[in-house]
Amino acid sequence: MLMLGLPGAQGHAATPITVEQLRQYLTGPHALKMRDGEVAERLGAVTLSEQLTGRTLADLFATTPMGPQTRDQLSLLAAASIWRDPPKAEQPDFPAPDADLQKQWIDAVVSFANGYLQHLPDFLATRVTQSFDNMPQAAKQKHAPRIALHPVGATHRAIAYRNGHEEVDAAAAEAAAGASATTEGSNLSSWGEFGPVLTTVLGDAFAGSVQFAHWDAGTSGNPMAVLHFSVPRSGSHYLVDFCCYRTDEDSGWMRFRDTPGYHGDITFDPNAGQIRRLSVEADLQSSDAVEASGIAVEYG
Repeated sequence: MLMLGLPGAQGHAATPITVEQLRQYLTGPHALKMRDGEVAERLGAVTLSEQLTGRTLADLFATTPMGPQTRDQLSLLAAASIWRDPPKAEQPDFPAPDADLQKQWIDAVVSFANGYLQHLPDFLATRVTQSFDNMPQAAKQKHAPRIALHPVGATHRAIAYRNGHEEVDAAAAEAAAGASATTEGSNLSSWGEFGPVLTTVLGDAFAGSVQFAHWDAGTSGNPMAVLHFSVPRSGSHYLVDFCCYRTDEDSGWMRFRDTPGYHGDITFDPNAGQIRRLSVEADLQSSDAVEASGIAVEYG
C-alpha cells in the first residue's frame, strides 16, 4: 500500500519528465561521470509524467551503473508515479472492449470485492509507516541547501481486522495524533487497506462514472484491464485526514479533514476475475491545506 500526502505550501515545482527521458539521462555519459549524490540530487528535482513500472525499474537497476543514493531516489520516483499511466510503448496493443464486455467486467469486479471481504480472515498486524519530506537539507561547503525527497522516520502501530472491520487501539491513535499536533512531523491517516477502502471506492465509483482506460502489461504476463472512475464531491465517502499544519509561525497546529471528490483506476485481471490494484487521487482545491492526496493498494 502506498499513500501520498503533500502540505499545500511547496517550495519548488518539480520538472516533469517521461520514463524514456529518465532512462536517457541515467545512461548518458554526463550522469555516468557524476558522483552518486549529485545524480540523486538531480533526480530529486524531477517528477515522472508516466508510471515507472516495476518491470522497467528492475531493468534499470540491472543494466545501469548507479550508487545507493541514486537507487533510493529512483525507487521514490517509481513509487510516486504509481498514479500515472504507463508509457504507451508498455501498454498492450489490444482493442478496447465493447459496452457489454465492460459491463461484465464491472459485475465481476463487484463480485470479487464482495467475496474478498467475506473470505478475509480475522488477523492481527503491525502497520509500518515510512515518512518522507522535501524540506531543505543542510548542504556541504558553499552549495545551496538541498531540496529533495528523503526519509524522515517511521512509525509502527498495531491493528486488528475482525468481522470485516479494521480496529485500531484508540488510545494509541489518540497519542499519535497528539504527538503529531505538537511537532513539525505531519501525518496522513491510513485506513481500510485490507478491504473497506475497496468497497467504499467501488460503492462511490459505480454510482458515478466508470469506463475502460487502457490495457496494462501486468507483472505475471497476463494483460490487465484498467477501468477509470470519477466520483464527484456530492457522492464521495473518501476521507482525507491530515495532521497537522499551520499557516505561519504564530498560528497553532490545525488538522485537515475533508471528503473531496476523487478519481482513480481499478486494474483488473479479466481472466482470473481479480482486482490487482486500486489507485485513488483526491480532487483537492488550490486553497486546501493539503496539495495532493492519494492511495494505491496492490492485492496479492
